Amino acid sequence: MDGVALLVTLLIETDGVTDLVPAPQIMAGVLPQNTPLDAISITSVSRVDHHPLAKGPTALVRERVQVSILAQTYERQKAIHRAVLRAVTAIQRPEFWAQVPDWYAYLFGPTIRQVTVLTDAAGPDFMLDEANIYMGTQDYRVTYNEER
Repeated sequence: MDGVALLVTLLIETDGVTDLVPAPQIMAGVLPQNTPLDAISITSVSRVDHHPLAKGPTALVRERVQVSILAQTYERQKAIHRAVLRAVTAIQRPEFWAQVPDWYAYLFGPTIRQVTVLTDAAGPDFMLDEANIYMGTQDYRVTYNEER
């Protein structure tokens, strides 16, 4: 399990996001050509595993994950960005963990725990003129303890 899979799953399971972007159009990696708009691509930028000298049952992992939004209009791109940000910041609130969705335990089991997701750098808003696609990116710092 990694930060990309965690964010893909979180976004697919968040109604505020899937109200704007259908779940099949929220993907890890580069989007295939001809993916219908609106869509979200989630990729890993970097990852650091902290392995202390005294080996314990878990290792701290810090991963930088980029969420790229591709939309039909600038307004939709910004609306999707706000929905993603709300979904990601919800993971920080205690009430999220008090009612952990069934998918979390099923997918992550005991392998990934103590998850923190913080915003990092936001990229520029831009447009691919030839394809008429409005794009924007946001990086997140995903930190968690992973079983060895």
